[in-house]
Amino acid sequence: MKDAWEAGDALSEIVAGRYPGYVKRFMAAAGAGLHRHSLVRDGDDVLVGLSGGKDSVALLLFLELRRRRVKDAYTLRAVRVEWDGWPSDPAELDALAAFCGYLGVPFSVETGPIPAAIAERGLSCYLCSRERRKALLESAERLGCGVVALGHHLDDFAETALMNLCKHGRIDQMRPSATFFGTFRLVRPLCMVRESALKTLADRLGLPVVRNTCPLEATAQRGRYKAVLAELAKIDTLVRENIIKATTPSEEEPWISIT
Repeated sequence: MKDAWEAGDALSEIVAGRYPGYVKRFMAAAGAGLHRHSLVRDGDDVLVGLSGGKDSVALLLFLELRRRRVKDAYTLRAVRVEWDGWPSDPAELDALAAFCGYLGVPFSVETGPIPAAIAERGLSCYLCSRERRKALLESAERLGCGVVALGHHLDDFAETALMNLCKHGRIDQMRPSATFFGTFRLVRPLCMVRESALKTLADRLGLPVVRNTCPLEATAQRGRYKAVLAELAKIDTLVRENIIKATTPSEEEPWISIT
């Protein structure tokens, strides 16, 4: 993103309410997950964790498009977490700000020191995720938001379930919704959307996707499980959905639809 980001014709058509087929399918899948689990409700003040990856950018677009259709049933704002020592490209932050401005969604960057847990124990995917989630919850409290929305998609759920089974010997998975401190709800509205649909959306609409600069990207084990799932999908295209269904506790109704 060397040049300043501007909305193209394809995105302008979407914002005007004219959806081509791939956008209709995306909105339907995201809407199904949101409604099935009552993730965003009337009167909610929602903070979207906007990392700038395709997942969080697509999530923000979905929630804003839906908000317009349901006539301001909830409020939206976006927050990106930054840590000293790991600065982002200013041009990429400008692009995210321009995107949020185009949608009319308030955007802020929360900057702070590297968390003590990471400074003491070193960087890991687990610690990074935990500390970023903590920072978002603190921002939500400060900004008066009771709901924090994250961009985890269907593939993330399946990968996590497979990792827990293979690495830890337990059947466990992420949940579409979780409550923290009895006050905040952390929700994942894209729980029924495949990653491939998000990539199509970002590419065709020219969304401002920030480069992944994570120093662990090349060695993270999640990428290896992602590759395994891709191979399994060549045998059965519904492998991701079936893994999620199989790892849902027996006392619960499977939360994902398989059609």
